[in-house]
Amino acid sequence: MKLITLFITNFSFYKFLTDYFARSNFEATRQNFNNILSDFERIGFPYSFSITYNIISITVAIFSSIIILISVEKSFNSNEFKSIINNFVKLFFINTTVLFGFLYLFRAYNLSRAILIFSILLYPLLFTGIMFLLKRDSSSTIGRYAFLFLIPLSLSILFFGNGDSAEVEVVVNEEETDIIESSLPVGVLYEDENDCASWLGSPNFVECKKGSSFSVLQNFSERTSNLLFNDGKLYILKSEGEIYTLDLDTNQKELFLDLKEKVFYDPENYFESGLFGIAFEPNENFFLTTYSGLDNSLVVEKYPKITDEFEPEVILNIPSNDCCHYSGNIIWSDYFQDFLLSIGDMGNGFNSNDTTSYKGKVILLEKAFTNGEIPLISDTNKTAPLNNIVAFGLRNPWKTSIYKNFLFVPDIGFNTTEEVNVVDLDQSSGPSFFGWPIYEGDLKNTSFTYFPLYFWDNETPVNLDEYATLNSSKPQVFYSHNGSEVYRAALIGGDVVSDSNGKYYEHYIFADYLSKELFVYDFKNDELFQFPLPLEFDSYITALIVHPEDPNKTLVTTGQGDLIEITIP
Repeated sequence: MKLITLFITNFSFYKFLTDYFARSNFEATRQNFNNILSDFERIGFPYSFSITYNIISITVAIFSSIIILISVEKSFNSNEFKSIINNFVKLFFINTTVLFGFLYLFRAYNLSRAILIFSILLYPLLFTGIMFLLKRDSSSTIGRYAFLFLIPLSLSILFFGNGDSAEVEVVVNEEETDIIESSLPVGVLYEDENDCASWLGSPNFVECKKGSSFSVLQNFSERTSNLLFNDGKLYILKSEGEIYTLDLDTNQKELFLDLKEKVFYDPENYFESGLFGIAFEPNENFFLTTYSGLDNSLVVEKYPKITDEFEPEVILNIPSNDCCHYSGNIIWSDYFQDFLLSIGDMGNGFNSNDTTSYKGKVILLEKAFTNGEIPLISDTNKTAPLNNIVAFGLRNPWKTSIYKNFLFVPDIGFNTTEEVNVVDLDQSSGPSFFGWPIYEGDLKNTSFTYFPLYFWDNETPVNLDEYATLNSSKPQVFYSHNGSEVYRAALIGGDVVSDSNGKYYEHYIFADYLSKELFVYDFKNDELFQFPLPLEFDSYITALIVHPEDPNKTLVTTGQGDLIEITIP
């Protein structure tokens, strides 16, 4: 009965603690579960299974209870003060070892210091009291029936605690299936008005405008990730590794390049994996592609213009140990006369602050950044910063774009906020710092208590939190995930209307992945407009450009493989 009592109280304690972690950081929980399950997949584990915090709490509780029964219960004497103190210390180290082992396993470094200290101190106090009750003389009513009090108390904590655990399931050795195809036929115009959802974000919002319409131009069966118009041709990228060209006059598609044998694409477990981008050098005879390689790295590969025989060259390979946040969008910049590559933090927010690392940055591919000095932010001052950083402090900047001297850097938010950053490069005096993970949108993340990096002012280390507070740029556009009528998340960067005949000339158009809305931002006058898409729009936008033949329309790719033309009222 003692072991059962210890197990139930241990399970209740760790269940309450892990539920708190899951509720405060759900996305990280899912990601960490996926990492663990992917490890099983890599070693060929043949069965489908799920993992939850309940399973973890049970495992930890069994382990802790056995250790306590062996090392504490047998030596605990409730009548000797020295024995009580000695076993209190034992319980302290048992919990600390188990707790920090758990945090290390899940790479959960950014939890509240107050919660950690509270749990470290509470555990030995709680279990010293439990052992005191259990070890009372067997003739004592308290000692004999302690479990009748402890078990119901523990169960009440278990069932009235923090709520449900997060759960992720990965199926190993399951046959691949296609992404669901669109149910919408090609060529049909859809224009049923949708309601305007309320805005909860930056104060530059002006109004919502109804009346947009759309039609499907082409379907590619599986998820399309990006599109580019170059030299009279529209290029559409499929996440699995194929690039097509489409003739907008005849609506005929043709395979341009097949990279499936090189591209790691696992939408079930690594949702963001696949083919990311293509960009052409306008003055020379080559182009670049970006994708997640078979080793899960971010790959930049150089190709000559397609001929019968060609030898591609990998010019950059950035390793990743995580499931997501590759970004990988690549564009040509006339301003810099170089390629700009966007790179996500690859699962660790502090990567984006480290100026000796590519991760969480926008970089020049071949040239040095000369618009100011690049600060050294690292755990040591023994390594120089990279010389090609244009922007840093980014989580997952998808679809960075440039128009004249304006650089548009969207960043997909984490728990609270999406953002668009606009940089006037003519006015910049150094690389732009956007603050992630210390800042998310306009909000400062106050949960961080440990900062593994420093800003090095010559030989003097400066606290990263202090540096971010003084130097991070705030976004021009930001909005909350939690609206009253709609949940918004995953901002999809877009394009600027460069044709003076367009109604929204020199406005920046972008989309929200989940809410299926377009937004038009007048960045010169700081005014934002919202456009809900028609009710029939049933997919998720993955990329957006202004229509090359009509500046009042946009072309978007979707998660269901559609190429869609949207008319903006």
